[in-house]
Amino acid sequence: MEESQRNSLKVLMVPWLAHGHATPFFELAKRLSKCNFYVYYCSTPIILNFLKKSQSNFFSNNHSNTKIQLIELHLPSTLELPLEYQTTKGLPRHLFPILLNSFKTAGPIFSNIVTTLNPDLIIYDIFQNWAPKIASSLHIPAVSYIILGATTASFFYHLYAFDGTKDFPFPEIFLPRYELEKLYSENASMTKFIDDIFASSGVAMSQDIILINNWKCTETKYMEYFSILTKKNVISVGPLIGKTESRVEDSEDIIQWLDKKDPSSTLYVAFGSECVVNKEEIEEIARGLELSNVNFLWVVNFSLDEKISGIDEILPEGYNERVKEKGRIVTKWAPQAKILRHSNIVGFLNHCGSNSILESLHFGVPIIAMPVLVDQFIATRYMVELGVGLEVKRDQNGKVKAEEIAKAIKNVIVEKKGEELREKSRELSEKMKREEGKEIDEAVIELQKLCLKNS
Repeated sequence: MEESQRNSLKVLMVPWLAHGHATPFFELAKRLSKCNFYVYYCSTPIILNFLKKSQSNFFSNNHSNTKIQLIELHLPSTLELPLEYQTTKGLPRHLFPILLNSFKTAGPIFSNIVTTLNPDLIIYDIFQNWAPKIASSLHIPAVSYIILGATTASFFYHLYAFDGTKDFPFPEIFLPRYELEKLYSENASMTKFIDDIFASSGVAMSQDIILINNWKCTETKYMEYFSILTKKNVISVGPLIGKTESRVEDSEDIIQWLDKKDPSSTLYVAFGSECVVNKEEIEEIARGLELSNVNFLWVVNFSLDEKISGIDEILPEGYNERVKEKGRIVTKWAPQAKILRHSNIVGFLNHCGSNSILESLHFGVPIIAMPVLVDQFIATRYMVELGVGLEVKRDQNGKVKAEEIAKAIKNVIVEKKGEELREKSRELSEKMKREEGKEIDEAVIELQKLCLKNS
């Protein structure tokens, strides 16, 4: 055994198979490795390969990477689910249930890993109730790590705990009617449905504490309520901002284009690496951007389920020619952190995913929210409540229209409302940067106590 392992507490971390989960798990792993923890980071080979590329600077530094060891989780490889599809990134929609079922049944494989490594602690994610069960059978403490933020976590755990029969105690946080109708019309049991999509019963098995990637001072009341619901000590570890690296040549042309724009003049549009909007919504976004008449940098992701050969197939005829002076459309990876910190960016149109929220807060860029998935509607309420976000209005059927997109963009970039949002965003960004790194200390102390208690 290496010296770094012998003198450290050993923690085994296992995230859900999505880039948006793998990165905040790895950021936590890096923090823990600096605090007398030796980290085993366990995931499928394709997720680990993603981390090796996105964290290339970390892995090339022989000193920094000595306390994190990558452990491969080998799910069964089948004709339906070959190795390259053992991640949600680029996964065709019809294969998601197969991936989810394969992961949910990975308990025996994980059990062998736990027996071999004999960790002092396990930190687990959603869709893996087998993790705390295996840990309990071996008398190893297991802790749930939630990346969605306390507002979202408490809202959906509330639905889970009360089977949808009791109003959430904070009326400013709610789901729009069309989203609620979808939940209630399709599910006889709200408790079972929420457990299926958020694995709330797995959260309930977390020993004594729950870790959460958020900014504590903006979600204190939701953390306290979540603690009451779960009867656990809810501890913030963040905000942990994903620090991914890329070669300069991968993004140089994008930044050079942005450099030519005026200060605080350009809207950044992106819906995350895995949240793919459909063809109809892409068309509405395109028209909304054109109607707004603002400069924009738009990163577009396509669903593999929609037979689209390229962006020109979706855009209105002559669109590129009409917007070429103001807009840049990108269909490859883009350096989001570098873009958001650029002085010429004035707003961020996105889906309100957890990582995008933390990045927008960190860089002080107000959000124009166009949520896609159910949890993102709650995250949107949180950003609006904070005073740093504005939501694109949808019609009574939940459809988004170009005119409403353009209206929201103008409100943030041109109107007085935008000045208020930018001022509040800058204020919170400065405060966040001053407090960065403080929350992890409490988490480390509590995790150490947990390990010693069970030793």
